[in-house]
Amino acid sequence: MSAQNDTLNQYLFASGDHEEHQSLKVAEGAYKGWVPRAIYSKELYEVQLPFLRLLSFPVGGTALGSLSHKLTVFEAVGNYLTRLPACFAECHNLTKLNLGFNYFTEIPYPVYRLTRLEILNLEHNDLESMDSEIQNLKNLRVLNLSGNLLEELPKELRMCRRIQELHLSGKFYPGGKLTEFPECISYLTELRYLDLSWQHIGKIPRSIGKLRKLQVLNLKWNQLQKVSKELKKCARLKVVNLSGALRLLSAIPESLLELEDLEQLFLSDNFFTEVPQHVCGLVKLTQLVMQRNSLLRLSQDLYKLRYLRHLELSDNFLEVIPPKIKSLRKLEYLGLANNRLTELPEEICFLEQLTYLGLGNNKLTQLPENIYRLHNLRTLDVDNNELQDVPLLMDRLELLAEEDGLHILNNNLRSPFREISEQGTRALFEFLKGIRLKEAHHRWKMILIGAARAGKTSLRQALMHGRSRLAADSERTWVMERHLWEPESRLRVQILDFGGHHIYQAAHHMFLSSDALHVLVFDLTKYTSEDYEELIGHWLEAIMDRAGGAKIVIVGTHCDLCSKEDVNEKVEDIMRLMKRDETNKRRQIEYEIRMISEELDKPESREVSSGIPEIGIGRMQEKLNKLQKMLNSRSEIPERIFIVSAADTLEGIAEFRSSLILKLKSAPVSALPDVWFTFLEQIQQDREKVLTFEQTRDYFQQVMSDNQISQWGMGGSPERSLEMVLKYLHSTGEIVWYHDNDQLRGTVFHHPETLIDMLRAVFRHDFEDVVHYNQETATLIPLRESSFESMKKDFLSRGLLTKELLHYLLIHFKLCSDASDTFLNLIISVMLKFSLCFEFQNSARMALMGSAQVVQFPWFFPDEKPPNFELQWPLALPPNKYELCMEIVFSAQMPPNFFEKLSVKLHNFLLDANRINWKNGVLAQKNHSTLLVIRERKNDSMAIVIKARGDSDLQELWSLILNVRQASMNLFKDWPLLKCEIDLVCMHCVLKGVDDPHRYPGHVLEHMIPKGEYTLKCCEKFPDDSVPTCFVFPLEEDQENLELYLKAARDFMQKTIDSVDGPVTGANLALSDKGLNFIASNLGRNWTAVLLQLGVSQSLIEQLQISHQHDVHQQIMSALKRWRETDSDTTSPDDKLNSLFEVLTSESIGHIELVEKFKEHFKL
Repeated sequence: MSAQNDTLNQYLFASGDHEEHQSLKVAEGAYKGWVPRAIYSKELYEVQLPFLRLLSFPVGGTALGSLSHKLTVFEAVGNYLTRLPACFAECHNLTKLNLGFNYFTEIPYPVYRLTRLEILNLEHNDLESMDSEIQNLKNLRVLNLSGNLLEELPKELRMCRRIQELHLSGKFYPGGKLTEFPECISYLTELRYLDLSWQHIGKIPRSIGKLRKLQVLNLKWNQLQKVSKELKKCARLKVVNLSGALRLLSAIPESLLELEDLEQLFLSDNFFTEVPQHVCGLVKLTQLVMQRNSLLRLSQDLYKLRYLRHLELSDNFLEVIPPKIKSLRKLEYLGLANNRLTELPEEICFLEQLTYLGLGNNKLTQLPENIYRLHNLRTLDVDNNELQDVPLLMDRLELLAEEDGLHILNNNLRSPFREISEQGTRALFEFLKGIRLKEAHHRWKMILIGAARAGKTSLRQALMHGRSRLAADSERTWVMERHLWEPESRLRVQILDFGGHHIYQAAHHMFLSSDALHVLVFDLTKYTSEDYEELIGHWLEAIMDRAGGAKIVIVGTHCDLCSKEDVNEKVEDIMRLMKRDETNKRRQIEYEIRMISEELDKPESREVSSGIPEIGIGRMQEKLNKLQKMLNSRSEIPERIFIVSAADTLEGIAEFRSSLILKLKSAPVSALPDVWFTFLEQIQQDREKVLTFEQTRDYFQQVMSDNQISQWGMGGSPERSLEMVLKYLHSTGEIVWYHDNDQLRGTVFHHPETLIDMLRAVFRHDFEDVVHYNQETATLIPLRESSFESMKKDFLSRGLLTKELLHYLLIHFKLCSDASDTFLNLIISVMLKFSLCFEFQNSARMALMGSAQVVQFPWFFPDEKPPNFELQWPLALPPNKYELCMEIVFSAQMPPNFFEKLSVKLHNFLLDANRINWKNGVLAQKNHSTLLVIRERKNDSMAIVIKARGDSDLQELWSLILNVRQASMNLFKDWPLLKCEIDLVCMHCVLKGVDDPHRYPGHVLEHMIPKGEYTLKCCEKFPDDSVPTCFVFPLEEDQENLELYLKAARDFMQKTIDSVDGPVTGANLALSDKGLNFIASNLGRNWTAVLLQLGVSQSLIEQLQISHQHDVHQQIMSALKRWRETDSDTTSPDDKLNSLFEVLTSESIGHIELVEKFKEHFKL
């Protein structure tokens, strides 16, 4: 007995959440024809004895012992039981009894005594009858008598009113014996599930209408000749299966088509020839199966079933699928195998939710070209058709490749499609990609450009995928994304989707190209006339200037959020402003061409010595040629603005897409020559990040040699032929090669994403939030956490990027798994060549940072000036200091990133300078001179102010000013129509402390200093004063008579110090502009307190602060002058001066040292 216990205990488990409730779950076949007697001594809640070949239970006895006390569930499935002993009636707590797949011929009598029974399962026995005692089981909820031989049901079954599931299907063979719908069933009003399949029932009676809660009705393979109209009262029916049950009817019963809540309808194996029009009444239908019928056509009303997900129509006689199939947008499964289809409508490609498409055993000769739009497709069965090839774009069905779900056997595929298809879906798809790359008739590069959040990415996704997928904030384009778009098999478009954030615009000029189609995107909801420049004008100008002759398309997005009237008004306004600006720019170019031409036509301009024109004449001729080229190659303003929405409606997208395709195909057909294709294929297979021009040439020569093309066939030079090929491949976006950039000409980006990844490693608008320390990544560098945090802080606060941090970023952003030192050097080199950064020269600082190479990005300079700025650059010009000042004032907006790029260019001549940078300024100390370059607003315009100070070396000051000017002029080439004024501020006025100094036109900086003229009378503020010539005209390095020019400057400086208004005595000298300038330069931040104590009103101080809001020194000087003029008639200069000293030396002010220095300087 103990041994039996041990074998039985291994199958004991706690029942549910009650550990004290034990269950016995014997494994299938664990015992053969018996179970240990120990079972009868246990008090169990659940017993499962499956497939043990039991002939009886209890085995060999008639008593259940302790087992009957607590037993609630008993299952003995798959045994040889034919009876139950009377003792089974003692299991008073039994709620579930499962005796399926045994050999009972009747329901055991003890079962009728189990009044608590809720679930009774006697499926697949040999039951021929049911006793009226069934009425005792009033708690029954589930009664499963499927697979038996019942001929009728007792009327007493109606007393089991709680039954919700009733399974009464007949045996598959020899079939059920019920010939009538049991009347007692109609009284089971709680019934939800009714299965009477595989019987011989001839009609559905009126009484079925009483089953108002019925949800599932299965009557498949009966012999129905009549279906009562009362069926429609079963309004909660969701599933009806009448497969093979309506073979004696010629049409689907109308009452069946009036069940508005029906979700699944199975009508296979009947003889219907069409789907009736009333099928549209099944508004909630999700699944319709009509396999193996005699369907000849499909009703148009079928396509009104908007919620249909599963449609099975295989094994019929369909010859045509109507275009209206596209209305079934939610369809996921479509079975059309074994019909007589010869073609499919293109509209089937709108069913983008399809995961299964069965088309086997038809007569299809081709598949729709746009079948690639079925991006969710996992299985496509086209076995046993007459296909000769497959659509070239089908490889976009990525899920189909993952599942290897393309079944294409036994077709008429031409070679090599047949051989390759036998290797599997992936092999076939790779072949298709190669075919398209080689045979494309049109190749384009298309650039999506526009302000941040304009909807560029959402528009791209709508174009490429034909569906709405609005980009979330986390999906905003990061610098730029590159995507291959093939709207047609012979049209290949490389899309460059530019991020609109201002920090990304630094890299835009690297990709704008005259041979690309530029799509300018703006948000209609944000547009006003005041925002035209920011949203459209500025971007349009960038394309016009940098990509002359490029095709331009303008698209307004978010039209679903605007009224039609609002949209029309905005479009009219934009067209008006575009045409106005373009007309003005063309007039400006024509005017400049006319002025230069007139100058060149003058006799003195034509006279040249030795056939070599003067430098000035040559420059004018060069400028004229550029202007004429610019005018002739200027892009055309778009004639219309496309209005779209990338939201669910996709309003305007189809028209815009069609128009784009027409524009892209407007160029002549140009297939890629075989040798060019082979060359492209070979370099793209090279795993190096970039190739040198020499490496690329070696590939090219090898391809030419393999194809037996001679040197003559290469135009006499492989380099010239290679340049032609590279230019073409660059224009189509297959590679990136900057043939017109001397510094980058030797580098070929055969994987364009490499260049994009270089930029993405650094330029990220949310850098601080997304870059964090990761031990696993840092180990690859290696990089300690403290070093990482320090480097990250330096980058965000000062724009300093170490090579180690760059390495970390490439891995962190998954731009590469690792990066060699050579690749890191290449990235830095490329960014330096594109003026995105400059090399940091402070070796001591680099040592402290723990890096041997550091570059600096102006886009990440700190916002604020350095705290000690005023110490290094006093607001007022210190005594005995020269100050040259040049201003560049922009008529309209300053070009984007102009100041940042100028900041990089400054590095070319400030290599050894001590330099301080911030967002709007650069302060550099070079030898004995100090250079200040700042960006500021002057009135309504933006300006760049360049100042150079020094005490002796005027030549060096001029060198700094001219270098900044030259750097600016080089940048101006990128914006040839840029309007700005360059002025030289009069140093004579500055030294005299004039509030609004005279300004000389910038062209004086292009002229040589007049020989022998050391002073000039040229200042409009002081027309009688002689101004040193070297204050106005630049001094050259090898300037003739340099000392005489400098002497004139020194004499002027001394004279300025000595000359004051009135007698040159103490108080008069101290209260002159020079004296007040000394005070203003050293007064400091508490100057307002000083002026208030001197009697200047608060309102006047505030007025002066508003008038000179960007110049604190001027605020102080103006206030001191107002104080000096107050009571000047009644107060002597000495008293005025003493009152000033008293305030300055007072305890609250504390400027005793300033007073002492002042007295010493002015000899008081």
